[in-house]
Amino acid sequence: MLFEKKRKLNTNRSKKEGKTHKKTLFAPLFQLLIPIIILALWLGLLPTLATSAVISEDTEWSGSRQVRETVRVEKGATLVIAPGSQLEFIDGHLEVSGTLVADRANFSGANWQGLVLNHNSSETKISDSKITGAQTGILITGGAPQLTGVVLENNQVGIELKQQAKATLDNCSFRNNGKVGLFVKEGSNAIVSNNLFTGNGKFGSYIYRANPERFANNRFTNNEVGLMIAYLGSQPTIEKNQFRDNRIAIHVDRAATPQLLGNLLEANDIGIKLQRRADPLVKGNRLQKNKLGMLICYSSYPQIVGNDFLDNQLALQLEHQSTSWERANGAASREQERIAHGAFGSKKQPVVDTSAQRLKKLDGTIDARNNWWGATESQQIASTGTDGNLPFIHDGLDQPLFHDAGKDYPLDRVRFYPAAQQPQFAESD
Repeated sequence: MLFEKKRKLNTNRSKKEGKTHKKTLFAPLFQLLIPIIILALWLGLLPTLATSAVISEDTEWSGSRQVRETVRVEKGATLVIAPGSQLEFIDGHLEVSGTLVADRANFSGANWQGLVLNHNSSETKISDSKITGAQTGILITGGAPQLTGVVLENNQVGIELKQQAKATLDNCSFRNNGKVGLFVKEGSNAIVSNNLFTGNGKFGSYIYRANPERFANNRFTNNEVGLMIAYLGSQPTIEKNQFRDNRIAIHVDRAATPQLLGNLLEANDIGIKLQRRADPLVKGNRLQKNKLGMLICYSSYPQIVGNDFLDNQLALQLEHQSTSWERANGAASREQERIAHGAFGSKKQPVVDTSAQRLKKLDGTIDARNNWWGATESQQIASTGTDGNLPFIHDGLDQPLFHDAGKDYPLDRVRFYPAAQQPQFAESD
């Protein structure tokens, strides 16, 4: 028994000595690592966790940072995100009611909720930064934030403007967003210039009951629809933009009345599509090398003047376009559309009074006089005269009737004479 107690005592003593030896061995090593860890954190080499959900005073973020909850910047506070910062959103979003200043920062996540800018002043500036993987990259509700050189890529919606937002978007890139690159609605009158819209799933940009102050010098490539303008009250000026290799370059729908001025539409499947009482002014554009320059359908009566139609497979086509149909069915059709679906077929919108859309006198023709159709086409016009059936125009001379709801209606005709005697398009500066 005595021997057994001594053996246990020796064993316990050995264990304690071993633990002491290990502590003695690792203590200097741990002390050496402490300054290295501190230095790495100070330099931003290790990701840190955003722990504050509310920012109520001026704050700066830098380095790599993971955000796991919604962070709100209150009114009166400014959040500065330093150049080179990498912000990964595991959950939540960044909501700014104060001021945000971000330069050369990267915002990313997997289906996160994006940035929300609530009535920010022009002191909010995001420049040369990138936002990816969000449901909506930036939601701007009112205010006038300034965005320059921002890349919106692989979001569902790149940027959404609402509540009469007056944001400035300059030299930004909207790439491969699932639904739409830029969604402008609710009376927003932003400045949208020098931006690139490419590879977006449904629309490069969608203007929905809004009128941007300026929409100019943007480029649209490889979108399903480059620019969509829809619904009564949408009457923006779309000027000096370039549209190449889109399925539809510009689609005007549901009583929108924009002015399309001096745009270049080249190598698209359809250059301009006008549908359902879309009555824009189409002036000074060049529609070139498209499969179809312009498609006019469902009671749309634009003014088409001073444009160049060059080397399109077909310059202009009418489809389901009839004054007779409009007189018989137009009012009832518009009444059914008074309560309309949202831009993406989601929830219904408030009633819109279409009585403000006064019908002009219709005479069964589309006014496309004083346009340049090309040198060969000018010779054809000269030889056929005012009522000739031109091969580059499809109208009632090619298809006298179309059938709808058990009745036949005469297809309208295109008035093309007099035609311009030389190109009208002025190259952008």
